[in-house]
Amino acid sequence: MKKVKFSKKIRGIFYALIVLIGNGIHPIINNSRPSSLEPIPFVLMMTLWEFLICLPFVIFERKNEKITPNIDFSIKKISKKIKFQLILRLILIGILFTVAGFFYVEGMKKAGAIPSSIALKSSPIYALIIGAIFLQEKISYSQIFFTVLMLTGLYYLGTEGTWNIGQFSIWFGVLLLVPLLWIIGHSLTKPLLESQTISPFQIILIRTGIMVFIFFFLSIVIYGFSSTLNQLIEFPMLKFSLFMGITYFFMHFSWYNSITTISISYASALVTPSPIITVVLATMFLGDSFEFYHLVGLIISIICLYGLIMVNNTSNKKKE
Repeated sequence: MKKVKFSKKIRGIFYALIVLIGNGIHPIINNSRPSSLEPIPFVLMMTLWEFLICLPFVIFERKNEKITPNIDFSIKKISKKIKFQLILRLILIGILFTVAGFFYVEGMKKAGAIPSSIALKSSPIYALIIGAIFLQEKISYSQIFFTVLMLTGLYYLGTEGTWNIGQFSIWFGVLLLVPLLWIIGHSLTKPLLESQTISPFQIILIRTGIMVFIFFFLSIVIYGFSSTLNQLIEFPMLKFSLFMGITYFFMHFSWYNSITTISISYASALVTPSPIITVVLATMFLGDSFEFYHLVGLIISIICLYGLIMVNNTSNKKKE
């Protein structure tokens, strides 16, 4: 029995480390793409690759039902009301990740790889605020301290170390919204995974399918049908979107599998140092300079993230 638990923990750690590496290299891949590539067609193609990569896994699941439960809207046992609620939830998840996907890709390109990787670590702040407002969870003085400190560090980083609000990067601010959209999306997804209504592969497929539809529609409206197709088949577009799609798929799949075998706080702690990977790779391959304010923002963010995780673990143990 102990051996099974140990193997599950090791598997969860392994998946979390894949996410760590993916989070570290994703900004590098994204910011390596030529500026000539339009953002909406690029996100469309990136998402389409992830959809196509995921599709064979879902087909395999359907042919091997013992491996994991499958969603089937045609099941007669499910009432029309539940079906409608389920479809509505999945559509909402798709829309949330559509907005987050555009902000994520274009925000990283505009704000820079190093600041972006740090900004995307602001999710614990939103988790704390949402928990306090909507779930009536009590906030300790330690949580308030680490949250205020982290917000201060992010503001310092967003103003490029000047403290002048006029210097605050708009795209850095946009990136701060991405973790909020992720948290809302994951909070809607988690019950479906826990109740085994849907599998990780299926949620990725449905989510990316909705995103592909929305981005394709937007591309046609903005650029026209023929122009959109011409942009999608350009070699730089195919190459960089493929790298992004592959990385994104393994990050999503690994994260969902990680949090089903180890706690979210533990998985989050393992993923936290990803900006360090981004810093090293950005200076090596993108020629980005690692400024003093980057270092200060990185140190403050990591200290606060681990602080919030430790405080959260302590409060959870007390409740038990």
